[in-house]
Amino acid sequence: MNHATKYILASIMPLIGGVAPAVGQLAPSDDDEPAATVRLIAQTDSIAPGAKAWIGIEFEIAPEWHIYWPGQNDAGYAPTVEWDLPDGVTIGQIRWPKPHRHVLPGDILDHIYEGRTVLVALLTASPGLESDEPLTLRANVEWLECEEGCVPRGAAVSLTLPVTSAAPKRSPEAPILEASLAQIPGAGGTDVRIEWRGIDRVTLTPNVRAARVAFYPSEAGVRVDDPLRNGEARGASITLPLRADGGATAMLQGILEAWDSAGVSLGAWAIDDPLPGTIPSDND
Repeated sequence: MNHATKYILASIMPLIGGVAPAVGQLAPSDDDEPAATVRLIAQTDSIAPGAKAWIGIEFEIAPEWHIYWPGQNDAGYAPTVEWDLPDGVTIGQIRWPKPHRHVLPGDILDHIYEGRTVLVALLTASPGLESDEPLTLRANVEWLECEEGCVPRGAAVSLTLPVTSAAPKRSPEAPILEASLAQIPGAGGTDVRIEWRGIDRVTLTPNVRAARVAFYPSEAGVRVDDPLRNGEARGASITLPLRADGGATAMLQGILEAWDSAGVSLGAWAIDDPLPGTIPSDND
């Protein structure tokens, strides 16, 4: 049975900028199954005091369904993760793999994930971590999954790792995490030329022989004017018109991706650049 047949229409999601909504938010019934399942995975089968390890929040998303990247989306929001960690353990910020553009009828643009998607974060164990008991990591995950309609979901997930002084071994899930790490955009640096034309227009040129480029604007950055039409371009560069009214700490933030003439991705780069004449934020 199609997942959407189990739901009843509950409300209509507002869209950025007040555009008439085209996607309904649905209320799950008591017996429906989520289109996405979630679990915690680790790169290693144990953790040593003072060591680091990659942790993943893995989504397995049913065909024709999707979840969202934290971009300037018209119809959806990205997953959130609330950690419950034992003493002696910290987990860094989530590393998001590159999304792709998804256009619905009515010119609704979102930046989404489909299929298996893994959000990655780095776990750090304290040097004084005791090895008497294993570590149990817990997280509450909330997300919005969408097909023709959207359903808010939540799940409590956990992962237990032994604490050992021996060198940890790669876990069976290590290849899944490593494949996701390969999809996380690197810093633009010298790989992308950024040319500002005042504070409301910028041209991005990747240092590759691109036939097509796209920019995925982050929800945390300055707004791109009409990203549906201006967020993708044929040729070796893209020029973005901006709504440069974000204040003294406004940043251009997002992901630039490029493809060759055969449609093969040439790479993706994280863009994090202050508008001319503005003050970079403390976390840059």
